[in-house]
Amino acid sequence: MGQKIAVITGATGGIGSVVCKYLILNNYKVYAACRNKAKEAQLRKYIADNIRGNAKDSRQDCSVNENLLFLPLDLTSFASVDKFCSSIKASLSDHPIDLLINNAGMIPSAYKITEDGYESAMQTNYLSAKRLTETLLPCINGRIINTVSCTIKAGDYREPEKQQSPSSPGNKKENSLKSLKDYSNSKLMLALYTIRLCNAVKENVQVLGVDPGIVNTGIITMHRWYDPLADLFFRPFIKTPEQGAIPLIRAIEYTGDETAKAAPLSAGSGHITKNPLLFVGKRIRRFPSKIFRLAQSVL
Repeated sequence: MGQKIAVITGATGGIGSVVCKYLILNNYKVYAACRNKAKEAQLRKYIADNIRGNAKDSRQDCSVNENLLFLPLDLTSFASVDKFCSSIKASLSDHPIDLLINNAGMIPSAYKITEDGYESAMQTNYLSAKRLTETLLPCINGRIINTVSCTIKAGDYREPEKQQSPSSPGNKKENSLKSLKDYSNSKLMLALYTIRLCNAVKENVQVLGVDPGIVNTGIITMHRWYDPLADLFFRPFIKTPEQGAIPLIRAIEYTGDETAKAAPLSAGSGHITKNPLLFVGKRIRRFPSKIFRLAQSVL
């Protein structure tokens, strides 16, 4: 059996870095989405230092340079998504993708319309993840993992509409509640897409959801006056990136031996009959019944 291949977005963030380290230690060849050379260098050093520091691990001789491949990706641009996917396809040499992890996410600090005409959080967190997944889907023979959020219950189902003037992107500050609402809506759409995808893929592909909870990463930095207060009074009491990565790593390792502590698969209606597994902390559940019913009614 050849080396397994993983593709991950949000690779250089807090959770993504921990997951990339895990994948490299487990002999995956990793295509990591990144658009910041400084963060790329930091991640390489972080993984290399952990490998060298793990002297008792027989896998310590794996090569970070050979197995960790960075490709530029800007999820606010469909053109960038298409180029990212084309680069991966060109380098696969007919080897299937074993693991696709849609881990990237953002909470907008300002209202912005992308070059493609969509609100930035909706395009980053949902539309581009969907486009990337469906472009690479013919190459996948394994598992797709989508990182959703504990905020999906507060989201509104709203199929994203293109703005009238995409050539003149807006960029204005909005309050934190509106930013969080945009984030929640986009993650709800990703959750609904995860359910739909689970019901649409062939048997050689498994679709899972992951909810890491509230994690001490850059995503919760809002570039506002209260950020220093949040750093002092809020960040110390939420999950570390290592803790936030636990459900994602469990989803990667999942063998089917554990039972989800939630409602079984529903008979459903139409073509939406399967409720995917959702990894939350150390627990395995399924998507909340409210979300599953919504998926059945709108998809």
